[in-house]
Parts: sequence; structure tokens; C-alpha cells
Amino acid sequence: MSLRNCLRRIIILGMLFLLFSISHASTEPGRFEMKLSGEGWKLWLDRDAEWQNDELFLPPIDVSRIPSNPPSCGW
Repeated sequence: MSLRNCLRRIIILGMLFLLFSISHASTEPGRFEMKLSGEGWKLWLDRDAEWQNDELFLPPIDVSRIPSNPPSCGW
């Protein structure tokens, strides 16, 4: 392989790397954070909820098999 072909490949790879870096840096992060502190939020222990005897599901899961246990004191 000649020096000219080698330099051409290095330049092309460098340009592709630069293009990928710029396009990747301009995308927004995939993580969204939201603060849950403050007024309007309440947390309580639902002592009457039925969950103790639920089966544990490991991935991959068939979502239709997961039981639904609504809270005993409403939403």
C-alpha cells in the first residue's frame, strides 16, 4: 500500500470520527430527571395491600402474567 493511500484512509477515518463526535455531542441526553419533593406528594404504607404471596418474575417477562394489586385505600 502506498503512502498516499495510507494517508487518504487516515484522513477519511479522522473525518468520520469527527463527524460522529459532533453528531453524538449535539443529541440531548436520554435521561430525564424530575424532583418529587415538595407539596402535593404523599407517601404511606398500605398495610392491607396484597403483595406478600406474589410470584417473582425474571426477565424476559410476559406482562400479561403479572398480577395487578391495586392499593386498598384508593389512588
